Amino acid sequence: MTVHEDGPLADTVSGALRGTWEDELAVFRGVPYAAPPVGERRWRPAEPFPAWSGVRDATLDGPVCPQPRSGPVVDLMGDQIRTASAAEDCLTLTVWTPGPDDRRRPVLVWIHGGGFIGGAGSWDIYSGANLAWHGDMVVVAINYRLGPFGYLYAEGEDPTGGNLWLSDQRRALEWVAANISAFGGDPDQIVLGGQSGGAWSTMALLGMPDPPRVRRAVLLSAPGSLRPREKAESAAFTARYAQTLDSDGLRAANAESLVAATARLRPKHMPFAKVMPPYMPTVHDPLVVQDVPARFAERAGIDVLIGWTGDEMGFFLAQAPAAIDSTRQQVEARMRETFGEHAPEAYDVYGDGGRTPYEVLRAYTSDELFRMPALGLARRLAERGRRVWTYEFAVESPAFDGLAGAAHCIDIPFAFDLLDTWHTGGSRLLAGMNTAANQALADRLHAGLISFVRDGDPATGGTPWRPAAGDEIPTLRFGTHTAESPVAPHLVDLWRKAAGPAI
Repeated sequence: MTVHEDGPLADTVSGALRGTWEDELAVFRGVPYAAPPVGERRWRPAEPFPAWSGVRDATLDGPVCPQPRSGPVVDLMGDQIRTASAAEDCLTLTVWTPGPDDRRRPVLVWIHGGGFIGGAGSWDIYSGANLAWHGDMVVVAINYRLGPFGYLYAEGEDPTGGNLWLSDQRRALEWVAANISAFGGDPDQIVLGGQSGGAWSTMALLGMPDPPRVRRAVLLSAPGSLRPREKAESAAFTARYAQTLDSDGLRAANAESLVAATARLRPKHMPFAKVMPPYMPTVHDPLVVQDVPARFAERAGIDVLIGWTGDEMGFFLAQAPAAIDSTRQQVEARMRETFGEHAPEAYDVYGDGGRTPYEVLRAYTSDELFRMPALGLARRLAERGRRVWTYEFAVESPAFDGLAGAAHCIDIPFAFDLLDTWHTGGSRLLAGMNTAANQALADRLHAGLISFVRDGDPATGGTPWRPAAGDEIPTLRFGTHTAESPVAPHLVDLWRKAAGPAI
């Protein structure tokens, strides 16, 4: 990458920014979109950043929200997670643009995932450079409060009901709407997107009263069956959390102590084959409701692109010996949570073709949290006259001797055209993968995402892609071959029998 000395200038409503030219793109890093949430602003909703005089430097990434720096998820995602500077003063964003001019390009605002506890939009694994360059558009990625800083609920103290992450993201979108024209973007062509927790956040934002004004939405690997905690449960969690601290109360604790306290709250025996984030959104109607996807489907009058991976839960289960060594009896017991007395029948459906108990468990739990809720959401949107496209990403990771499968997150480097970045950056998901052989597939998914952001339709000359129509969800499968591959009707029927018409 070539960095030029004379950086580009952008005049925002708060003041001037000087970024840097990276190859042919103007990049602005560490741009503050809200006042630092420190001191008395800790656990307070995001407030506007005060104006400044002169030209503010925007050539370096801002700090990421303090978060764990080790663990199996960190190992899968790459080296930068372990080395990036962290501080509570983390409410910044990054802008990639072909030029801070008057071109009024489409804009993609990206919300990263990370189980509500980790991640940062400023990391290279979410770089918007190739999307901006290949799509002639502006890409914005945000950092926001995570873990205890963004999700703790103190009753009566926070008007967001513990959902400070939501106030940060809402404030970032307000900043983009007010300032993106200074970066060559069009405030009337903002597309909001995210992956995993970022996709869930996107649905929450667009289901709010008076939601941010956006043109379209991108939802990748949204955990659609995830339900936020009720207020009483969140308050009890906060009380337990506070008891683990050595300091005189939450406000007196330093950031390192707040992050370290998380490990002391983990249950000794985790539920079998379930994803249980320690921090969760809290029900605080009308900002956050119990069924966020349903509220999103009801209120979002926009077109939507929905994607998932073929083995989402492989990201988590391939690192769990109890799951890898599971028996049919154990898997059937887990399936009873969904299918009740029909669990043996469900096991036979999933086990067709000689799947092992682990493979059945991986497929079933992936459907439970991701794929079936995504199909249900697509159907509800289509019934309301929205245009919605779906895809399933089927390229498998070499991680853990193939046990991860087409795991959660593996489509990100393809969609963002960042295979080399993820591979050289130490991502275990791509370790051992022939990235050069997969570049043509990355080109197709990358082009589809760009086409959707720019034109509202992911279909391109090389990749026909049909939207949902009525009850038909013609899902496009990206794998060795790219072709329509709707989810098997008998599998959908199985889930409808258990979950009703929402699937």
